[in-house]
Amino acid sequence: MQLSENGKWFVEKVLIPLLVAAIAAYATLTVAGIFPSPFGKSEARSATFSSLSSNSSVNSLNEGQVLTSPNKQHELKIENGNVILYSNGSIAWMTNTEWSGGNHLVMQGDGNLVLYADERFVWNTDTPEDPPAKSYTFSILDNGNLVVSNSTGKMIWSIK
Repeated sequence: MQLSENGKWFVEKVLIPLLVAAIAAYATLTVAGIFPSPFGKSEARSATFSSLSSNSSVNSLNEGQVLTSPNKQHELKIENGNVILYSNGSIAWMTNTEWSGGNHLVMQGDGNLVLYADERFVWNTDTPEDPPAKSYTFSILDNGNLVVSNSTGKMIWSIK
C-alpha cells in the first residue's frame, strides 16, 4: 500500500512529530514518578531528598514524594491535602490542611514556603523577605526540625 503525497505529508509533518512529543512527555512523566515505568519501579519516584531550594530543579514536593532527613528518621509527605512530618513513624507536625486539595509544596524565590492545591494557595510559612535573598532552602534536619533559611544561612522559619 502506497501513501499519496497528502498522506506522506501528514505522516511526516503531523503524525511523526506528534508521536515523538507523546513519547518524550511519557518519558518525562515516568522519570518524574507520575507514570509508572514499564520496566519496573521508577528511580525518581523512590528517590528521597532532604531539602528544597528556590533556585534549583528540586524546589517542590508533590503528593507521593518524600522529603527525608539525612539520618532517615524523619519524613515529610503530602497526604490528603495535609503536609505531615513523621518522626520515627509517628506524626510530629502537620499543616492542618487536610482535605484542602493541597498537593504541591513549593520553596519560592521570595522566601515563602507555600502549599498549593494545583494553582490555589492553601497554606504558607508567611516568610517572604523584602528585599529577597539570592536563594532559600527548606530543609528537614536530623533532629526533626523543619527550617527555611536564606542564602546567608539565616533561619527565617522553623517548627521548633
